Amino acid sequence: MDFLDLTDSTKLSNTYNFYIVGLRVIIVSTFLLSCVSLQAQNPVGISNKKSLADLSMDQWTSKEGLVSNNLTSVFQSSDKFIWITNFNGLLRFDGVRFKFWDKATLPILSTSSLYETFEDSKGNLWFASQSSGIIKLKDNEFSLILPPGQNSLSVRCIAEDNQGDLWIGTNNDGVYVFKDSVLQKIEYDEFYMLSIMDIVVDKSGNIWVATNGNGLFKYSSGTVKKYTVADGLPHSTINRLTVGSDDNIYGGSVNGIFFIDETGKIRIIEKLHNHEINDLLFDDYKNIWIASEQGLYRYDLESQKLDSLTEAKGLPGSQVSSIRFDHENSLWVATKKAGLLRFRDVFFENYSAYDGLSSNNVNIIVPHKNSLYVGCDDGVINVIINGQISKFQQNSPHRKQGIRDILFRDSGDI
Repeated sequence: MDFLDLTDSTKLSNTYNFYIVGLRVIIVSTFLLSCVSLQAQNPVGISNKKSLADLSMDQWTSKEGLVSNNLTSVFQSSDKFIWITNFNGLLRFDGVRFKFWDKATLPILSTSSLYETFEDSKGNLWFASQSSGIIKLKDNEFSLILPPGQNSLSVRCIAEDNQGDLWIGTNNDGVYVFKDSVLQKIEYDEFYMLSIMDIVVDKSGNIWVATNGNGLFKYSSGTVKKYTVADGLPHSTINRLTVGSDDNIYGGSVNGIFFIDETGKIRIIEKLHNHEINDLLFDDYKNIWIASEQGLYRYDLESQKLDSLTEAKGLPGSQVSSIRFDHENSLWVATKKAGLLRFRDVFFENYSAYDGLSSNNVNIIVPHKNSLYVGCDDGVINVIINGQISKFQQNSPHRKQGIRDILFRDSGDI
């Protein structure tokens, strides 16, 4: 299984500048006397040197083998497969081919709907199903786990504590724990008939439980502390939790992002107010990556700068369900309408109509005197100089026709 890796260590006698202009690519080569080594970086994530709009994007939809473009989660396991859950079944992707399971091919499933994938400390994979409890994958064999005496359970999320026990969040049935091979319910009045959206375990071993409409709970040594809107939460429904690089608990609600500082006080990240958050992810560059109903975002914790990629800026669909980095530091994005996306920081600079290009339909690109002359379908010649786009002034009666070629004379005339 080989994923395309553009960060592999490679020695070059030439360096190449890559430009993606509309739908065309041009490679401008400059000879170097010394060799250049392109070595993969250790930090997890993508640095802020490029805006989200300038990252390289790949897309897979039903045309490329997905069973649905409405995805609930994406995850890379330790064996480097990409796992995708949706309401039609489970997909495993090796970078080229998809393998698919549903209730027809996996009879232990009562429905094909799955919410997420989790890998425990032993390398076992667990899948949260809409009605079939939790599905375990070990040694290439699937098995079904349900509470004693029950034939169904709707599982939303899975987490592992410091003892290796699994904490299970359900739809309308509170919290369960899988301990000593038995799935048992946590008998706590506040969890009764409650839908659990997410569970995380912090560095001290505390269990944090996000709910649909009943705030946030901290479970520690048998005692429970509840956080509500009255305590400062932006909303009572919290979709996602994560432990930040600063060891604080961060939460994504239907009304923005909050975190709980070292004093236990709730703090709000104001720049994402009124955004419905579906997923949160930290990288080693002190960024929070945010999947929301309004698009994909990257928030720099130090500078407090927010970068966005929305439909207006080229994102295929605004509703982002789930985000994960892989072992090559590519960002995989599951969407609700646009299938599966992958973002990478590669040797490309992207120019589009959003950046000032007259059209995204590009026919010809010609380098000339440190500039790029770009002929588009709308009859405009765009000139790119040092990243700035301008329009070449034409005195031609055919200027509204598509530009198919550009030729420079020795005199400099075009």
